[in-house]
Amino acid sequence: MDIVITPHTLSGTVPSVSSKSFVHRSLLCAACAERATNITCSQISEDIQATVECLKSLGATVAKTKQGFRVTPLPKQKNYSDEQINCKDSGTTLRFMLPLLGSLGATATIYGSNRLLSRPLEPLVAQLTQHGMSIIRVSENKLQVSGQLIGGKFSLPGNISSQFISGLLLTAPLLKQQTSIKIEGKISSQNYIHITQQVMKNFSCPVTFSSNNSTYNVNTTPYKSPGVYTNEGDWSNAAPWLIAGALGSGVKVINLTTQSVQPDRSILAALSMIGARVSRQSDSATVKMEHLRPISLSVDEICDLAPALAALAAYIPGTSTLSNIDRLHFKESDRVESICQTLHAFNVAFILDKSQNKLLIHGGKQPESCTVDSFNDHRIVMMAALLAIYATGTVTITHAEAINKSYPLFFEHFSHLGGTYDTRKA
Repeated sequence: MDIVITPHTLSGTVPSVSSKSFVHRSLLCAACAERATNITCSQISEDIQATVECLKSLGATVAKTKQGFRVTPLPKQKNYSDEQINCKDSGTTLRFMLPLLGSLGATATIYGSNRLLSRPLEPLVAQLTQHGMSIIRVSENKLQVSGQLIGGKFSLPGNISSQFISGLLLTAPLLKQQTSIKIEGKISSQNYIHITQQVMKNFSCPVTFSSNNSTYNVNTTPYKSPGVYTNEGDWSNAAPWLIAGALGSGVKVINLTTQSVQPDRSILAALSMIGARVSRQSDSATVKMEHLRPISLSVDEICDLAPALAALAAYIPGTSTLSNIDRLHFKESDRVESICQTLHAFNVAFILDKSQNKLLIHGGKQPESCTVDSFNDHRIVMMAALLAIYATGTVTITHAEAINKSYPLFFEHFSHLGGTYDTRKA
């Protein structure tokens, strides 16, 4: 699918969509609880659907409701043999399902897209195999899994993916032994672990963290359903609209928790720092244009914001700097490469400084009309849409269906804010 955008400013009010990070975690906790749970979810993205289908494959009942899902837990007595678990292109699903399969003692084939299994996984696999599981790569996109995961003392690097840690934490209450996870080195994206802790606590399984030895501890307390679980709005997916507000007459995003632990809520601080007018309410945020200054920001903790921030930098006169970009290489696309190619397509000047691990963007020039690919990355679709709204002419985004990975309502909301686009079959 191609999207052809005609330049037009965005303004108005738009609702946030349910946080993908919260929905993944609440689905898994609900599937492991003692009774059914109603979970709110305002849209079903491809990643969320992947987690739903995996849980259904294992025997949970996940029924669609007006508000989201009703989840009836996994059967208590089942022989999990020859399970087929398709994670599609969802890294979160893969990293959560592997330890879950071990907790069930399942024999399974777990698979997904070729890109999915090229993303970092080895540290998690190594720990799972040291604690009772067998995980064998049988093809480019397929793993054979068996064995009973045994609790105890785990050790994981903190600087590769917080999802390794979250996956183990979510599974720990299902194990017979108390579990601890010692984190080696700096913890990147720790706020995503905070999301995991918050959801687990809401399902009656608190997690403690000892800063003295960088260790998470989880008891074998069983999950208990809260009955109804309301997921927060998604700051990652709200960010493009807030950035659009900073570039025009203003955008308000509602149904956001401004005190959220989501790391991407820091978009408000970033926009304030560069001079945008930002106002916060308890359940919404509004951003309007002021005198914008160049960006200088580390994206290590906010990898998902990097493409949209690069688009913002393209509009701001002067040189903006996005630093600590190395973790961007291992997302849905190599985001360092895809961001640079997208900037090039719009004729935005930039310098990629690999030795200093940063990207310099020379902004202030109107983006040029172009055709640009999505690189099968939902965040690059959002970046291209932001660059298109003030381009010199129409912009075509090819393979724009990548947006469905996280935000199938994106172009509906784009239109609601005044964006103009046409859809064309590729």
